Amino acid sequence: MSLEHLKMTGRRIVTEDDVWAAADGLLLEGDRATVLRVREVLGRGSPNTIAPVLDRWYKSLGKRIRDPGSFAPAGELPQQVAEAAAALWQTACVEAADETNRRVAQALRESAETVKQAHLAAESAKENRDMLSAEVTRLGAQVTSLLEQLDAEKVAHGRTSGRMYEIAEQLRIRNKFLSASEAELETERQTASSAIAAAESREKRALADLEREVARRQRAEQRAETLEAKIEAAQILADTQRDLQFKELTRASVEVASLQGQTIGLQAELDRRRSAAGALQSELDAARDGASRSAQEVATLREILSPENKFRLN
Repeated sequence: MSLEHLKMTGRRIVTEDDVWAAADGLLLEGDRATVLRVREVLGRGSPNTIAPVLDRWYKSLGKRIRDPGSFAPAGELPQQVAEAAAALWQTACVEAADETNRRVAQALRESAETVKQAHLAAESAKENRDMLSAEVTRLGAQVTSLLEQLDAEKVAHGRTSGRMYEIAEQLRIRNKFLSASEAELETERQTASSAIAAAESREKRALADLEREVARRQRAEQRAETLEAKIEAAQILADTQRDLQFKELTRASVEVASLQGQTIGLQAELDRRRSAAGALQSELDAARDGASRSAQEVATLREILSPENKFRLN
C-alpha cells in the first residue's frame, strides 16, 4: 500500500496495520518513521494511539529485516517489479550488513586495543590485574548498556514526539485562554476608567457646591455685619432721641398733656422699632448661628430704653 493510498483512505480509525504500513513506506523511502511523520502520512490519528503501535513496529523491525518479503506491499505485483524490489531490498540489506560489520569491526578493534592496553598494563603491574579485569568487564557492560540505551531512545523518540504534540495543543489552549483573559482585563480597564471619570465629575460638582456654600456664608456674614451696623445706628439714634426727649420734657413740663399724645406716638414708634430690631435680631441669629454679641447688644438696647419708658410713663 503506497503512502498516497494511505492518505486517500476514508477511514477515521487508525489500526495497527495502518501504522505499520505507513512506517514501512517511510522506511522504504529512506525516511525515519516517527509519530509525526506516520500521522502526516495517514492524515489522521492521535499521537497517543500511534506511539505504542510504532514502539511494537520498532521492536519487530530487526526480525523483519531478515525477511525482505515482509515489507512487500499487499496484492500481486508484476514479476519484474517484484524482482527489482527484492534486488533493491537485498542491496539495502547488504549495505546495512556491511555498515554493521564495519561498525562491529571498528568496535572490536577498539575493544582489542583496549584489551591489549589492559594486558600490557597487567604485565607491567600484576598487582592491578584484578582492577584491569574489572575495567574490561565494565567497558563491556558499558557497550551493552549503550546498545540498550540506543534501543530505548528509539522508543522514547516516538513517545517524545507524541508528548510534543500534546504540549503544543496545551500551549494553543493556554494562548486562547490568555487572549480571553486579556479581553476581560481590557473590559475591566475600560469600566474602571469610566468609574474614575464619573468620580472625578462628582468631585468637581462637590467642589462647585462647596464654593457656592462658602460664598453664601460670606454673604450671610456680610449681611450680619450690616445688621450689626444698623442695630448700632439704631441704638445711637435711640440714645440721641432719648436725650432730646428728656430735655424736651424738662423744658416743657407744662405741655405734659399735649406731649402725652406725642408720647403715645413715640411709644408706637418705639414698639415698631423694637419689632424691627427683633426681626433684625432673628435674621442676624440665622446668619451668624446665634451670635451672642448681637443678642447682648439688643439686650443692652432694651435696657437703655426701659428707664425712659418708665420715666415717661410716670
